[in-house]
Amino acid sequence: MDDKNLNKRQREIATNMHGVLEQYSKILANGIKGTATKEEMTQAYVKAAKAHYSQQEVNALIQFYDTPMGQSILEKNPKVNAEFLKAALPDKDEMKQTTKQLEELLPQVKEIFKGIF
Repeated sequence: MDDKNLNKRQREIATNMHGVLEQYSKILANGIKGTATKEEMTQAYVKAAKAHYSQQEVNALIQFYDTPMGQSILEKNPKVNAEFLKAALPDKDEMKQTTKQLEELLPQVKEIFKGIF
């Protein structure tokens, strides 16, 4: 990027915008392949749980999940989560539409920042 003609604030905006666009591109390129590993997800869950549950609550959860009702719920959770995610996440056609809309928006974004970069 040639930033010789930009003032300090314009260079900051350009740098920030470049970073955002680079990150956005990586997200689109990686898609679902960029998700965390099982171990990373487990560690993230443990960290979140430690931040919000007391030891008493964890003990109560363990006690509950040791019951037949708790075991039944644990067994059904993957199916419930899978159905929820299927409904909540965009499908292939929705992603194509989103990509198309973003591509149509890009010239407007370029025009807005034309005088800055």
